[in-house]
Amino acid sequence: MLRPLVTIAAIAISAFTLGRYLRPPPPPLIIERASNSPLSDLPVNVNEPARKSNHEDNSTKDPSRGAQSTDDTVYICGARTKKGTPCRRRVHFAGERCFQHKGMPAMLPVDKLIIKGAG
Repeated sequence: MLRPLVTIAAIAISAFTLGRYLRPPPPPLIIERASNSPLSDLPVNVNEPARKSNHEDNSTKDPSRGAQSTDDTVYICGARTKKGTPCRRRVHFAGERCFQHKGMPAMLPVDKLIIKGAG
């Protein structure tokens, strides 16, 4: 009774080991960033002391400035949703659509896509 169990276990372990050995290597990790990213393309130097980001410096120098200035205009997507209502996601400029509604027309005119008092 013991001999067949040992044989089955040996076959299973060898099959598992062979499968792990023959598996193709994982694809290389590719990290993509936006072209206007504030991060440097230079390699990181571990010996260099850490620097604070400009965002922290600006916020400590001028606390009266909010996250978004009042003259920046905020727009909504405005494309028709499954429910039939205009999409309320924020976008960067008039006429742009959110990730979900790219290429779809807006239900509302451009002047109705402006969010007043945002910020």
